[in-house]
Amino acid sequence: MNLAKRLEIIEGDKKVISIAGGGGKTTTMKRLARELAEEGRKVLVTTTTAMMMPEEGDYDFFLIEEEIREDHSILKNSAESGKITVLIGSMVRIDKVKGVEMSFIDKMKDMNIFDHILVETDGARRKPIKAPREDEPLNPYTTDLVIGVVGLDSLGKKIEEENVHRVEIFKKILGIQDEKFIDEEIVAKLVLHPQGLFKNASGKEKVLILNKADDLILRERGERIRNIVQKKNAPIKDILVMSLIGE
Repeated sequence: MNLAKRLEIIEGDKKVISIAGGGGKTTTMKRLARELAEEGRKVLVTTTTAMMMPEEGDYDFFLIEEEIREDHSILKNSAESGKITVLIGSMVRIDKVKGVEMSFIDKMKDMNIFDHILVETDGARRKPIKAPREDEPLNPYTTDLVIGVVGLDSLGKKIEEENVHRVEIFKKILGIQDEKFIDEEIVAKLVLHPQGLFKNASGKEKVLILNKADDLILRERGERIRNIVQKKNAPIKDILVMSLIGE
């Protein structure tokens, strides 16, 4: 599957795409950036939170916000057709970077330098599912499309910190008091809850990716989640049950 085509990101349709959730955000962003670049687009990858340091093979240009704030020509020179530019706020450590301000991304969209701006807008600490903190996700105002990601490998796991990022918030918004295991109903409830996966996405186009459908059983369980969400007539444009690495 070509993810960019499935999301209907067509040439000339310049978008800010915010990616939130757990279980495949970074993989989604890398894959989408690569597909768009292969079509000759000018792609910017950034974050409004913190993320792991991208691997060198995943980008063509690497910029730090401080370098370009006063000299936008550096940013403009990196915007080449078929190339990926990574922009960060600062280095946290050798393998982790801090993001840029949301308002700066809004400004970059107005500058009309890149065809597409991909933004990772919250963290999950490598866990397959999460609930957003009070100030998350940090979606820029100019976001056109919000992609929410959930890892299907969360299904069947106990609702505890080892498996769920921000587990106490997760339990609170979903009304979970007893010890429970994650099932299709719980994932669907997280997707649909106003303080859940698509928090701060009101009025934006939304797509749900149920990632890590790595075998027939997980794919069938993902389809059940899709059916539950669709029956609620939620304003979600598309629901993809897939394996981002395997497809």
